[in-house]
Amino acid sequence: MLIIKNSAAHAFLSLLLLTLVLAGCTPRGPRALLDGKKLLEQERYPEATEKLQLATQLMNTNAVAWNYLGLAYHHSGLSTNAEYAYSKALALDRDLVEAKFNLGCLRLETGQFEPAKNALMAYTALRGNAPEGWVRLGTAEYHLEEIAAAEKSFIEALHLDNKNAEAWNGLGLIQVQRRDFNQATQFFTNALIVQADFAPALLNLAIVNQSYLNNRAVALQKYREYLALPNRTEKWEAVNEIAQSLEEELNPQSTAAAVPATRTEPARPETRTESARRNPEPEQIARSSPEPVAKPARDSSASSRSANVVRAETPATKPSVAKEESKEKGGFLHQINPMNLFRRGSKSNETADQTKPARSAASSEVASGFPRYQYRNPPKPATGDSSAAETVFNQGSRAHQAGRLAEAVQSYENAIRLDPAFFQAYYNLALAAAANGNLSQALTAYETALAIRPDSLDARYNFAVMLKQANYILDAEKQLENLLTDHPNEARAHIALANIFARQLRQPAKAREHYTKALELDPGSPQAPAIRYWLSSH
Repeated sequence: MLIIKNSAAHAFLSLLLLTLVLAGCTPRGPRALLDGKKLLEQERYPEATEKLQLATQLMNTNAVAWNYLGLAYHHSGLSTNAEYAYSKALALDRDLVEAKFNLGCLRLETGQFEPAKNALMAYTALRGNAPEGWVRLGTAEYHLEEIAAAEKSFIEALHLDNKNAEAWNGLGLIQVQRRDFNQATQFFTNALIVQADFAPALLNLAIVNQSYLNNRAVALQKYREYLALPNRTEKWEAVNEIAQSLEEELNPQSTAAAVPATRTEPARPETRTESARRNPEPEQIARSSPEPVAKPARDSSASSRSANVVRAETPATKPSVAKEESKEKGGFLHQINPMNLFRRGSKSNETADQTKPARSAASSEVASGFPRYQYRNPPKPATGDSSAAETVFNQGSRAHQAGRLAEAVQSYENAIRLDPAFFQAYYNLALAAAANGNLSQALTAYETALAIRPDSLDARYNFAVMLKQANYILDAEKQLENLLTDHPNEARAHIALANIFARQLRQPAKAREHYTKALELDPGSPQAPAIRYWLSSH
């Protein structure tokens, strides 16, 4: 069923139509509109479209008729036609709040996040007491990485309805972004307290517990609960595969058959006695590390309360019509690749002359918006007093391991002054500077380290990660591609490059290529379940 909203204009229209029907003299236009509305409520969208097309032909200046026609197109998957109809309704009546909401929902599910935000801000300005408006506004702001604004919107939704599962779920996603996984878990749990069968929160709890908290038993329990929901999505098989793999891993009788999962150890700076080929993970290189492959799932249906919430191919944000209250069929939104959150899959009834709404710029246009790194290209420095430098370096290493970053940075810099060709000092200086939030110093240190030892796999990988952290996306991509030219079987580089293609450059085909290769190289990676999940979604 559709979300039905109250509106003075719609209420007046319904009353007028009812009066005409009772009088037995309904004109063709109002009759077609009334029939189309009934067909919409019965989810008979092709028939509703036919009736509402007639209604708009006969009543071309009736904003309500255009809004209903937009709904019929919207539910039929005709995004371009729906956007035109909603826009036409608003051109005729700028205060038709249902059309503002519907247009915002449509743009949200087609990935037009900035226009969606604008429409939903206009809606919430007029309907500030409607929690679903704040939830969808928060969703748009979240995808625009306006985290503080999204948090405020979700909180406003909860002030209006503290049993809004999606708002709790949205707050959980924000805490995942902030890497406060315990708080995220609490918010996802709150979503399930108010709606026990809320599929996105169940899946989110499973992902967070498996991928971030290493609570694999809890993760398996939540996967099982998700899989036991009565309505299966097209992602059910992928989740089931993850759950079975986890079951084998946790079952002592099947340990031999389980794929071992590696565990990331805390980062440590190098010393002279340690190998210069240590492989720190991205989280160890910088505190604001690259995001893992999998993001928890989110559902953009603010009012979903039924088991239908897991239906995969329904629009993620259901549009609204006016008048009576009824249940909404919610959509299941998989937030794995932020560029593809609102995909409808292959389902579409659009005719050959229909074009899908623009979801994002082409990759070349996207790429042009990124700043470029100004390489310093330092020459290889001459060797100095290596013995004295090592003494100072070891002092810095001890301070580094104790967490005294400023002291460590100072010691590494002193060691470099004594021996300008001291590779490990530059390498550790970069680690300490990054951990201390000084990305510029870290980048310079990695550049010099690579001038000394250009074949260092770890230094080049870390340099690429730092470039990405500093938003030098194209430079990070280039460094990772160079690394893979020399080290084609370096799984972490494939993952890092896939993340860039999936998120920043919006090239899912290339992301798939590198994610697939990473799985071939390291099937037991802690990120393997998330990668498989992403692949199943794209």
